[in-house]
Amino acid sequence: MKLAMSPKRVLVGYGIDVDAVANWINTTTGAPQNPTNVSRGVYGATVGIDRLLALFARSNNIKATFFTPAHSLESFPSQIAKIRDAGHEIGLHGYTHEYISQLSAEQQQDV
Repeated sequence: MKLAMSPKRVLVGYGIDVDAVANWINTTTGAPQNPTNVSRGVYGATVGIDRLLALFARSNNIKATFFTPAHSLESFPSQIAKIRDAGHEIGLHGYTHEYISQLSAEQQQDV
């Protein structure tokens, strides 16, 4: 059975958070970092990014916005370069995924 194409155009936006380990090292309570969460962050920043880039390339060359804290950019520069080189947009959000509502105005400026 042949499906009829809809005359309507559907737009979709993809936003990916590349928090890697930044979100896990910035605990608001001062609690020690959990090695399991840090390991998951490293896996996502390495294996996960490569898999997403391959998926988007296979899927009609879909473009996405990858949001990353600066700590992730510094920790995984070659992975972030792959995102850039594939033509995706990169948006920064903080240094270690700070909780902006818990920062003073001066601390917000520093970030």
